[in-house]
Amino acid sequence: MHALTHTDRRLLQVQPDELKAIAGGFDDGGANLRGSGLKLSGEKFMFLRADDEMMAGKKGPGGVTIYKTAQAIIIGTYNENMAAGTNSIQVGKIADYLKESGY
Repeated sequence: MHALTHTDRRLLQVQPDELKAIAGGFDDGGANLRGSGLKLSGEKFMFLRADDEMMAGKKGPGGVTIYKTAQAIIIGTYNENMAAGTNSIQVGKIADYLKESGY
């Protein structure tokens, strides 16, 4: 899976085991991610929270927001130039659009 990040336009090389852990985090409210953290492209993010649609992680001054739809997982990273709340809102808008479009 490849994802284009919003903040720096580099491709995330999300590995299958990382994606499997993220998908599982939506199912168990992030219980398994609390100890291990979120991993994306080999980078570890401190797990912050999760529910059945959204999860968040932090690394240094940046972080990640991840939303789930019926057929997609949308990943948005941010750095010190973007607030976490702004990132969450923007990634959430993409998720809402995909949900409204049947994805």
